[in-house]
Amino acid sequence: MAYTAADASERVVLIPFAEVDGNLEDITATEWNAGIAIHDDILKTDFAAGATDSTVHNDTPLGSKGQWENVSGRNATATITVLRDLDENGRPDPEASAEVTFAAVKEPGTEFVIGVRQGPDPDEEIQADDEMRFVGIVSTDVPRPPSDPTAGFIKVVVPLRVRDFETYVNVPAAG
Repeated sequence: MAYTAADASERVVLIPFAEVDGNLEDITATEWNAGIAIHDDILKTDFAAGATDSTVHNDTPLGSKGQWENVSGRNATATITVLRDLDENGRPDPEASAEVTFAAVKEPGTEFVIGVRQGPDPDEEIQADDEMRFVGIVSTDVPRPPSDPTAGFIKVVVPLRVRDFETYVNVPAAG
């Protein structure tokens, strides 16, 4: 059995929250494909969008011989680092894909649904029955420079605050 390489396998899409009607599991391929595909505009080295360890509390009955951990809340994390595309005069090029992405996420408090599909070529549009490894409602936090703003390309870190999320959701057929 052959395994699939993880490199260059994720399509990341943002949909403005106001354009989503319904549950995270109900977003169609048409809605995903109308969103902003950002996978070519963000760094892979620090991209995060996924579940983290759940919050637990100990409610162990007195008669138990072991310690019980009970899940009391699901958690997720998300952050993107957006590459900038400046023109020959050092100004943002509003036609460039990276600048479209940055313009969409630079205002703190902007709400999106973020979706991450892992598998098919990231440049292929999302299809019905594709599996989204993460779908979450996020809001942008204050953009900040990276830890070393003089290394590599010009870029901006945008933390995303996850409000709700689902993992491993199949895209429904349009209906």
